[in-house]
Amino acid sequence: MKKLLGACLLAAHGAAHSATALFDLADRQKRELTVYADNDLISPTNTDRYYTHGLRFELKYPGRKTDYSLIIGQAIYTPADLTLTADQQPADSWPYSAWLYLGVKKESRASGGQRHSYEINLGCVGPCARGEETQRAAHKLFNAVKSKGWDAQIAQVWGLQLNYRSQLRYRPTSLSSEVAYSPYYGAALGNIFVNAFAGAEFRSGTQRLDKNGREHTASDTIRSTLFFRVEARWVVHNTLLQGALWDDQSAHTVAIRHGVIESAVGFVWPMQTYAIGYKLVARSTEVRQHRWSLFRHSYGQIEFTTQF
Repeated sequence: MKKLLGACLLAAHGAAHSATALFDLADRQKRELTVYADNDLISPTNTDRYYTHGLRFELKYPGRKTDYSLIIGQAIYTPADLTLTADQQPADSWPYSAWLYLGVKKESRASGGQRHSYEINLGCVGPCARGEETQRAAHKLFNAVKSKGWDAQIAQVWGLQLNYRSQLRYRPTSLSSEVAYSPYYGAALGNIFVNAFAGAEFRSGTQRLDKNGREHTASDTIRSTLFFRVEARWVVHNTLLQGALWDDQSAHTVAIRHGVIESAVGFVWPMQTYAIGYKLVARSTEVRQHRWSLFRHSYGQIEFTTQF
């Protein structure tokens, strides 16, 4: 564990040092702060289970053809029945778990419009992620049901996570020049998540690129953008369900389904110095013991971006 922690700290220090050195770009644009707030209570199903809450902050330093971001985030997962205590959890119950992390991200744009994203996260799963405290504070604020099973949460694990994503240029569809699509693919590698994915995103509005590969709407007027995304993911390991990759000490874990389908639909409303958006995400069954359903779980995401 000490060797893993040392390696994680060394990798994070090196990535942060490289990012800091490149933040001072000659013609960088305004910095951007984006907040992503996920919760299943802001979806039409209004549930309180599985992936139940997420919060992520990204501070972006834009450059000519490369952007760098600093990241902090938290994700919380719970079973369907919050009234059961730790020793009452059914064998197929989704475990209580949380993931708290810091990270840096590099996004590069090719002249043809293809974008590559490299992200490194350092964090922890378990009591150190403060999932229990966060959920109980939120439930107390909104007078919601008090969760009673956090004593059986996934055991503490320090994690180093590498994420990669490549997205191709948006191209008009044959149906309309106002609707464009973009395939993408990527992978996650680390001791928290191991998976690979591929999908496509569709959105309204024709697109053009500036000399640095940035995308803009063809119209000079500000208008909202509608989008739809579908993704197939092959999951090798998910610590938030299965516990640690090695030497797991968790009181309760479950087996995973390796194939997962995720779809999303939403909008983004841009203004001069900020943008706000909403996305509804649906995900297929992730626990092997559960009956398979394409829309096993859904949650909403509110996105807010401001420039300064």
